[in-house]
Amino acid sequence: MRNFTTSPIGKRTSVVSLGVIVGLTVAGCGVERAQQYTSVSSVTTSSSSPSATLPGPASSEGSPLPSPPEKTPEPTIGSVLQVTNGKRIPMPLDPYLPSMEELRNLSLARDAAANSCMRAIGFTDWEDGIVRSWDETSFNEYDYFDYLDPATAADKGYPRPEVAPEIARLSKVRPKHGPSKEQMAAYDGRDPRTKSGHTVPAGGCAGEAKSKIYGDTAELPVDSRALAVDSRISAMGDSRVRQAVSAWKTCMSRNGLRYESPVVPRHDVRWASRNASTPADAEEKRVAGIDATCQKEVNLTGVYKTVRIAYEELIVAKNKEKLAAAQQTTQKWTANASAVLAKNGE
Repeated sequence: MRNFTTSPIGKRTSVVSLGVIVGLTVAGCGVERAQQYTSVSSVTTSSSSPSATLPGPASSEGSPLPSPPEKTPEPTIGSVLQVTNGKRIPMPLDPYLPSMEELRNLSLARDAAANSCMRAIGFTDWEDGIVRSWDETSFNEYDYFDYLDPATAADKGYPRPEVAPEIARLSKVRPKHGPSKEQMAAYDGRDPRTKSGHTVPAGGCAGEAKSKIYGDTAELPVDSRALAVDSRISAMGDSRVRQAVSAWKTCMSRNGLRYESPVVPRHDVRWASRNASTPADAEEKRVAGIDATCQKEVNLTGVYKTVRIAYEELIVAKNKEKLAAAQQTTQKWTANASAVLAKNGE
Protein backbone atom coordinates (compact mmCIF):
# COMPACT_ATOMS: atom_id res chain seq x y z
CA MET A 1 0.00 0.00 0.00
CA ARG A 2 1.12 3.56 -0.62
CA ASN A 3 0.73 6.16 2.08
CA PHE A 4 -1.81 8.84 1.23
CA THR A 5 -1.37 11.71 3.61
CA THR A 6 -1.54 14.75 1.34
CA SER A 7 -3.57 15.73 -1.67
CA PRO A 8 -4.58 18.94 -3.41
CA ILE A 9 -8.02 20.04 -2.42
CA GLY A 10 -8.97 20.88 -6.00
CA LYS A 11 -12.55 21.72 -6.89
CA ARG A 12 -15.11 20.91 -4.26
CA THR A 13 -17.56 18.16 -4.97
CA SER A 14 -20.58 16.64 -3.34
CA VAL A 15 -22.94 13.82 -4.03
CA VAL A 16 -25.81 16.17 -4.79
CA SER A 17 -27.21 15.12 -8.16
CA LEU A 18 -28.30 17.50 -10.88
CA GLY A 19 -31.74 16.01 -11.30
CA VAL A 20 -33.57 14.82 -8.20
CA ILE A 21 -36.99 13.96 -6.86
CA VAL A 22 -38.10 16.88 -4.72
CA GLY A 23 -41.22 17.73 -2.71
CA LEU A 24 -43.23 20.93 -2.97
CA THR A 25 -44.67 22.21 0.30
CA VAL A 26 -46.75 25.36 0.41
CA ALA A 27 -45.45 27.49 3.25
CA GLY A 28 -48.01 27.99 5.99
CA CYS A 29 -50.40 25.18 5.11
CA GLY A 30 -48.32 21.99 4.99
CA VAL A 31 -49.73 20.70 1.70
CA GLU A 32 -47.16 18.51 -0.04
CA ARG A 33 -47.01 17.13 -3.54
CA ALA A 34 -44.08 15.18 -4.97
CA GLN A 35 -42.74 16.11 -8.38
CA GLN A 36 -40.24 14.34 -10.60
CA TYR A 37 -37.51 16.81 -11.45
CA THR A 38 -36.83 16.05 -15.10
CA SER A 39 -36.48 19.64 -16.32
CA VAL A 40 -36.30 23.11 -14.83
CA SER A 41 -39.99 23.13 -13.92
CA SER A 42 -39.91 21.90 -10.32
CA VAL A 43 -39.89 24.14 -7.26
CA THR A 44 -39.96 23.59 -3.53
CA THR A 45 -40.88 25.78 -0.61
CA SER A 46 -39.08 26.89 2.50
CA SER A 47 -40.41 24.03 4.60
CA SER A 48 -39.37 21.15 2.35
CA SER A 49 -36.04 19.32 2.35
CA PRO A 50 -34.74 18.83 -1.19
CA SER A 51 -31.22 18.38 -2.40
CA ALA A 52 -29.72 21.12 -4.52
CA THR A 53 -30.83 20.68 -8.10
CA LEU A 54 -29.93 21.46 -11.65
CA PRO A 55 -31.78 20.33 -14.74
CA GLY A 56 -30.75 16.97 -16.05
CA PRO A 57 -31.71 13.31 -16.35
CA ALA A 58 -34.00 12.34 -13.50
CA SER A 59 -32.32 10.70 -10.53
CA SER A 60 -32.46 10.94 -6.77
CA GLU A 61 -30.01 11.65 -3.99
CA GLY A 62 -29.99 10.80 -0.32
CA SER A 63 -32.69 8.41 0.82
CA PRO A 64 -34.03 6.48 -0.97
CA LEU A 65 -30.99 5.89 -3.17
CA PRO A 66 -31.22 6.18 -6.94
CA SER A 67 -31.72 3.06 -9.01
CA PRO A 68 -28.44 1.15 -9.30
CA PRO A 69 -26.38 2.06 -12.35
CA GLU A 70 -25.92 -0.43 -15.14
CA LYS A 71 -23.76 -3.26 -13.85
CA THR A 72 -20.14 -2.78 -14.85
CA PRO A 73 -17.42 -5.42 -14.54
CA GLU A 74 -15.26 -4.63 -11.55
CA PRO A 75 -12.38 -2.46 -12.73
CA THR A 76 -8.77 -3.31 -12.09
CA ILE A 77 -7.14 -1.23 -9.36
CA GLY A 78 -3.51 -0.67 -8.51
CA SER A 79 -2.14 0.18 -5.09
CA VAL A 80 -4.84 0.85 -2.50
CA LEU A 81 -4.76 4.31 -0.97
CA GLN A 82 -3.80 4.32 2.71
CA VAL A 83 -5.85 7.23 4.00
CA THR A 84 -4.52 8.64 7.26
CA ASN A 85 -6.11 12.08 7.45
CA GLY A 86 -9.17 14.02 6.37
CA LYS A 87 -7.68 15.86 3.41
CA ARG A 88 -9.92 15.60 0.41
CA ILE A 89 -9.01 12.99 -2.20
CA PRO A 90 -9.34 14.25 -5.80
CA MET A 91 -11.77 12.30 -7.98
CA PRO A 92 -11.84 11.97 -11.78
CA LEU A 93 -15.25 13.66 -12.09
CA ASP A 94 -14.19 16.70 -10.05
CA PRO A 95 -13.39 18.97 -13.03
CA TYR A 96 -16.93 18.52 -14.35
CA LEU A 97 -18.86 19.11 -11.13
CA PRO A 98 -20.25 22.53 -10.24
CA SER A 99 -19.18 23.65 -6.79
CA MET A 100 -21.50 24.03 -3.83
CA GLU A 101 -21.20 27.81 -4.14
CA GLU A 102 -22.35 27.60 -7.76
CA LEU A 103 -25.28 25.37 -6.81
CA ARG A 104 -26.23 27.79 -4.05
CA ASN A 105 -26.12 30.72 -6.45
CA LEU A 106 -28.33 28.93 -8.97
CA SER A 107 -30.96 28.24 -6.33
CA LEU A 108 -30.77 31.70 -4.78
CA ALA A 109 -30.97 33.34 -8.21
CA ARG A 110 -34.04 31.31 -9.15
CA ASP A 111 -35.74 32.40 -5.97
CA ALA A 112 -34.70 36.04 -6.31
CA ALA A 113 -35.92 36.31 -9.90
CA ALA A 114 -39.23 34.61 -9.10
CA ASN A 115 -39.82 36.83 -6.06
CA SER A 116 -39.11 39.96 -8.10
CA CYS A 117 -41.54 38.79 -10.79
CA MET A 118 -44.32 38.12 -8.27
CA ARG A 119 -44.06 41.61 -6.87
CA ALA A 120 -43.88 43.11 -10.36
CA ILE A 121 -47.25 41.58 -11.31
CA GLY A 122 -48.98 43.12 -8.34
CA PHE A 123 -48.42 40.79 -5.39
CA THR A 124 -46.80 43.43 -3.20
CA ASP A 125 -47.23 41.28 -0.09
CA TRP A 126 -45.22 38.42 -1.61
CA GLU A 127 -42.41 37.63 0.82
CA ASP A 128 -39.01 36.07 0.26
CA GLY A 129 -39.08 32.50 1.51
CA ILE A 130 -42.68 31.66 0.64
CA VAL A 131 -41.31 29.38 -2.07
CA ARG A 132 -37.73 28.12 -2.04
CA SER A 133 -35.70 25.77 -4.19
CA TRP A 134 -33.47 24.68 -1.29
CA ASP A 135 -33.31 24.13 2.44
CA GLU A 136 -30.54 24.24 5.04
CA THR A 137 -29.28 20.75 4.18
CA SER A 138 -29.35 21.12 0.40
CA PHE A 139 -25.70 22.03 -0.08
CA ASN A 140 -23.90 19.73 2.35
CA GLU A 141 -20.83 17.89 1.10
CA TYR A 142 -21.05 14.16 1.71
CA ASP A 143 -19.67 10.81 0.63
CA TYR A 144 -20.38 7.36 2.00
CA PHE A 145 -16.96 7.01 3.60
CA ASP A 146 -14.67 9.90 4.42
CA TYR A 147 -11.81 9.61 6.89
CA LEU A 148 -12.99 9.66 10.50
CA ASP A 149 -10.21 10.41 12.98
CA PRO A 150 -10.48 8.08 16.00
CA ALA A 151 -9.27 10.61 18.59
CA THR A 152 -11.50 13.39 17.30
CA ALA A 153 -14.51 11.09 17.01
CA ALA A 154 -14.05 9.83 20.58
CA ASP A 155 -13.81 13.42 21.81
CA LYS A 156 -16.51 15.13 19.71
CA GLY A 157 -18.67 12.41 18.17
CA TYR A 158 -19.59 12.33 14.49
CA PRO A 159 -18.85 15.48 12.48
CA ARG A 160 -21.79 17.62 11.50
CA PRO A 161 -21.67 19.87 8.41
CA GLU A 162 -21.49 23.62 8.87
CA VAL A 163 -24.15 25.56 6.99
CA ALA A 164 -22.93 28.34 4.68
CA PRO A 165 -23.52 31.75 6.38
CA GLU A 166 -25.81 33.04 3.62
CA ILE A 167 -27.94 29.90 3.71
CA ALA A 168 -28.05 29.98 7.51
CA ARG A 169 -29.20 33.60 7.42
CA LEU A 170 -31.85 33.09 4.74
CA SER A 171 -33.15 29.86 6.27
CA LYS A 172 -34.12 31.81 9.38
CA VAL A 173 -36.40 34.07 7.34
CA ARG A 174 -39.94 32.94 7.98
CA PRO A 175 -42.81 34.37 5.87
CA LYS A 176 -45.78 35.70 7.81
CA HIS A 177 -48.22 33.71 5.69
CA GLY A 178 -48.39 31.13 2.94
CA PRO A 179 -49.30 31.93 -0.66
CA SER A 180 -52.89 32.32 -1.76
CA LYS A 181 -54.36 30.14 -4.50
CA GLU A 182 -54.18 33.09 -6.87
CA GLN A 183 -50.54 33.66 -6.06
CA MET A 184 -49.57 30.04 -6.63
CA ALA A 185 -51.51 30.02 -9.91
CA ALA A 186 -49.44 33.00 -11.01
CA TYR A 187 -46.25 31.49 -9.70
CA ASP A 188 -46.85 28.21 -11.57
CA GLY A 189 -48.32 29.88 -14.66
CA ARG A 190 -51.72 28.21 -14.40
CA ASP A 191 -53.58 31.52 -14.81
CA PRO A 192 -52.60 33.91 -17.66
CA ARG A 193 -53.78 37.00 -15.78
CA THR A 194 -54.18 38.08 -12.16
CA LYS A 195 -57.45 39.31 -10.71
CA SER A 196 -56.06 42.85 -10.74
CA GLY A 197 -55.39 42.61 -14.48
CA HIS A 198 -51.63 41.99 -14.56
CA THR A 199 -50.38 39.66 -17.29
CA VAL A 200 -48.65 36.57 -15.95
CA PRO A 201 -45.50 35.57 -17.88
CA ALA A 202 -45.63 32.33 -19.83
CA GLY A 203 -44.82 29.55 -17.40
CA GLY A 204 -45.54 31.86 -14.46
CA CYS A 205 -42.96 33.64 -12.38
CA ALA A 206 -41.21 30.32 -11.77
CA GLY A 207 -40.87 29.82 -15.52
CA GLU A 208 -39.64 33.35 -16.07
CA ALA A 209 -37.03 32.94 -13.33
CA LYS A 210 -35.74 29.73 -14.82
CA SER A 211 -35.57 31.16 -18.32
CA LYS A 212 -33.41 34.02 -17.01
CA ILE A 213 -30.93 31.49 -15.67
CA TYR A 214 -31.15 28.52 -18.02
CA GLY A 215 -32.08 30.35 -21.23
CA ASP A 216 -33.00 28.09 -24.11
CA THR A 217 -30.94 25.19 -22.77
CA ALA A 218 -33.09 23.64 -20.08
CA GLU A 219 -31.37 20.26 -19.86
CA LEU A 220 -27.84 18.93 -19.82
CA PRO A 221 -26.52 16.25 -22.19
CA VAL A 222 -25.35 14.32 -19.15
CA ASP A 223 -25.80 14.75 -15.42
CA SER A 224 -22.32 14.87 -13.87
CA ARG A 225 -23.59 14.65 -10.31
CA ALA A 226 -25.82 11.70 -11.13
CA LEU A 227 -22.73 10.02 -12.58
CA ALA A 228 -20.90 10.73 -9.32
CA VAL A 229 -23.77 9.04 -7.49
CA ASP A 230 -23.43 6.08 -9.85
CA SER A 231 -19.74 5.78 -8.97
CA ARG A 232 -20.59 5.70 -5.28
CA ILE A 233 -23.23 3.01 -5.72
CA SER A 234 -20.94 0.93 -7.92
CA ALA A 235 -18.14 1.21 -5.39
CA MET A 236 -20.45 0.17 -2.55
CA GLY A 237 -21.39 -2.98 -4.47
CA ASP A 238 -17.81 -3.84 -5.40
CA SER A 239 -16.44 -7.03 -3.85
CA ARG A 240 -13.34 -5.28 -2.51
CA VAL A 241 -15.40 -2.70 -0.65
CA ARG A 242 -17.80 -5.37 0.60
CA GLN A 243 -14.82 -7.27 1.97
CA ALA A 244 -13.62 -4.15 3.82
CA VAL A 245 -17.13 -3.59 5.18
CA SER A 246 -17.24 -7.19 6.40
CA ALA A 247 -13.93 -6.69 8.21
CA TRP A 248 -15.31 -3.47 9.75
CA LYS A 249 -18.40 -5.34 11.01
CA THR A 250 -16.18 -7.97 12.63
CA CYS A 251 -14.20 -5.26 14.39
CA MET A 252 -17.37 -3.54 15.58
CA SER A 253 -18.76 -6.84 16.88
CA ARG A 254 -15.61 -7.41 18.93
CA ASN A 255 -16.45 -4.12 20.64
CA GLY A 256 -20.08 -5.01 21.28
CA LEU A 257 -21.62 -2.96 18.46
CA ARG A 258 -23.94 -4.35 15.80
CA TYR A 259 -24.43 -2.23 12.69
CA GLU A 260 -25.06 -3.58 9.19
CA SER A 261 -23.11 -0.86 7.38
CA PRO A 262 -20.56 1.86 8.22
CA VAL A 263 -23.06 4.34 6.78
CA VAL A 264 -25.49 3.63 9.62
CA PRO A 265 -23.80 4.58 12.93
CA ARG A 266 -23.51 8.32 12.26
CA HIS A 267 -27.22 8.31 11.40
CA ASP A 268 -28.29 6.45 14.52
CA VAL A 269 -31.67 7.88 15.57
CA ARG A 270 -30.27 8.70 18.98
CA TRP A 271 -28.09 11.48 17.55
CA ALA A 272 -28.87 11.86 13.85
CA SER A 273 -30.71 15.15 14.41
CA ARG A 274 -27.88 16.76 16.36
CA ASN A 275 -26.54 19.88 14.64
CA ALA A 276 -23.01 21.22 14.59
CA SER A 277 -23.60 23.61 17.49
CA THR A 278 -24.83 20.91 19.89
CA PRO A 279 -22.18 18.78 21.67
CA ALA A 280 -22.34 15.02 21.26
CA ASP A 281 -23.35 12.94 24.27
CA ALA A 282 -21.18 10.25 25.85
CA GLU A 283 -22.77 7.35 23.97
CA GLU A 284 -22.32 8.98 20.57
CA LYS A 285 -18.69 9.68 21.39
CA ARG A 286 -18.16 6.07 22.46
CA VAL A 287 -19.72 4.65 19.30
CA ALA A 288 -17.99 7.17 17.03
CA GLY A 289 -14.61 6.40 18.59
CA ILE A 290 -15.01 2.65 18.09
CA ASP A 291 -16.40 3.15 14.58
CA ALA A 292 -13.47 5.38 13.56
CA THR A 293 -10.95 2.96 15.04
CA CYS A 294 -12.47 0.04 13.14
CA GLN A 295 -12.60 2.02 9.90
CA LYS A 296 -8.94 2.90 10.28
CA GLU A 297 -8.01 -0.69 11.17
CA VAL A 298 -9.44 -2.04 7.88
CA ASN A 299 -8.54 1.06 5.83
CA LEU A 300 -12.19 1.37 4.84
CA THR A 301 -11.89 4.87 3.39
CA GLY A 302 -8.77 3.96 1.44
CA VAL A 303 -10.34 0.90 -0.15
CA TYR A 304 -13.60 2.70 -0.94
CA LYS A 305 -11.94 5.76 -2.48
CA THR A 306 -9.56 3.64 -4.54
CA VAL A 307 -12.42 1.62 -5.97
CA ARG A 308 -14.60 4.66 -6.54
CA ILE A 309 -11.78 6.39 -8.45
CA ALA A 310 -11.56 3.36 -10.73
CA TYR A 311 -15.28 3.50 -11.51
CA GLU A 312 -15.13 7.25 -12.12
CA GLU A 313 -12.25 6.80 -14.55
CA LEU A 314 -14.46 4.48 -16.59
CA ILE A 315 -17.36 6.94 -16.40
CA VAL A 316 -15.25 9.88 -17.56
CA ALA A 317 -13.77 7.90 -20.45
CA LYS A 318 -17.26 6.90 -21.60
CA ASN A 319 -18.85 10.36 -21.23
CA LYS A 320 -16.00 12.80 -21.79
CA GLU A 321 -17.53 14.74 -24.70
CA LYS A 322 -20.95 15.01 -23.03
CA LEU A 323 -19.35 16.04 -19.75
CA ALA A 324 -17.38 18.80 -21.46
CA ALA A 325 -20.53 20.07 -23.18
CA ALA A 326 -22.50 19.95 -19.93
CA GLN A 327 -19.72 21.85 -18.19
CA GLN A 328 -19.93 24.68 -20.75
CA THR A 329 -23.69 24.87 -20.33
CA THR A 330 -23.44 24.93 -16.55
CA GLN A 331 -20.90 27.75 -16.73
CA LYS A 332 -23.41 29.81 -18.74
CA TRP A 333 -26.08 29.11 -16.13
CA THR A 334 -23.85 30.15 -13.24
CA ALA A 335 -22.90 33.38 -15.07
CA ASN A 336 -26.60 34.14 -15.58
CA ALA A 337 -27.27 33.39 -11.92
CA SER A 338 -24.53 35.79 -10.83
CA ALA A 339 -26.06 38.52 -13.01
CA VAL A 340 -29.51 37.93 -11.49
CA LEU A 341 -28.15 38.08 -7.95
CA ALA A 342 -26.19 41.24 -8.71
CA LYS A 343 -29.29 42.91 -10.16
CA ASN A 344 -31.29 41.97 -7.07
CA GLY A 345 -28.57 43.19 -4.73
CA GLU A 346 -27.82 39.77 -3.23
